[in-house]
Order: sequence, then structure tokens, then C-alpha cells
Amino acid sequence: GGPPPAAASSRPPIEEAGHEELVQQIKDLQRSDASMKVAWISYCAAKAAGKRDPSVHEVEFLRAFLVSVGLGSYASIGAGDLQDSSTLGELWKEAQKVSPGWRRAWSAYRSCNRGRDNDPTKHSADFLVGALDFMAQAANMILMTQGGFKGGKGCGGGCGSRGAYGGCGG
Repeated sequence: GGPPPAAASSRPPIEEAGHEELVQQIKDLQRSDASMKVAWISYCAAKAAGKRDPSVHEVEFLRAFLVSVGLGSYASIGAGDLQDSSTLGELWKEAQKVSPGWRRAWSAYRSCNRGRDNDPTKHSADFLVGALDFMAQAANMILMTQGGFKGGKGCGGGCGSRGAYGGCGG
């Protein structure tokens, strides 16, 4: 929780907002919250043939999205959505933007498996899932060799730092 940002409180209610205001609100949400960006990508994949530029959509479409995220119906991406290679590829691209390690792992996997294009949206869902499985197996092996899965009961030494982006959490 917590209170909404001051800028959000100055906005008109969704049902009164015009096209430009709704477009800006969706863009602001995507910039400020990665889960909202994923929600928008998922919503557009399901309802708009993947057209993600908010400015090309009608007011009703934009309002419907904002209402749906307010209700939580698109707050997370569903497993069925991940079978669509374009949706999975877009999520892959987002991961590359925020994680240099992910970007390097993807590049190495792609090169070793004759993937010619570095753009994940140009690959099939099967290729992307294969990369995901390979990276998960590699991570599990590292954790196991460092004592990260003592007796299969989760973390225990060897996981590295326990900060926000490293280690095993908790």
C-alpha cells in the first residue's frame, strides 16, 4: 500500500479522463511498475493482437485496461499467455534490460543453439522455454555444488548475498 502519488490524485477519474490522459496514465504506469508493464503486454496480447502503443487504442479499450488492473484480473501473466512466443519474447526482452547476467546467459544459449537473432521475439516459444529450462538447470547445479540445497530443503550456506537481488532471500 500506502497513499497514491500526488500526481495520480490530480488525475480525473478513469471514466472522465480523455484519450491523452488515459494514454499518459498507462505510459506512466508502465514506466513506474514492471508488473504494470507486464500486465499491459499481456492485455494487448489477449485483446489487441499485440498492439502495445496506447495511443493507437480507443478510449474504451484504455479504460477497460485500467479497470481490469484495478480489479487485478491482468495483474499477473497467466501460463496460457506464455505459450505465445511474442508474449514470452517481450518478457524475455524486459529481463535483458534489467539483468546483465540474464542478457549474457541468453546470448550464450542462443549462440550455442544456433539461434541467429538476438531478439527473443524472433524465436519460437519452444526455443525460449528450452533456454529457460537450460538456465534453470545451470542455476540449480551451481546452488547444489555450493551447498544451496542442503537435503533438498531450500537454502543453507553457499547462496551468496541475501540482498534484494542476490542470494536466496529470507
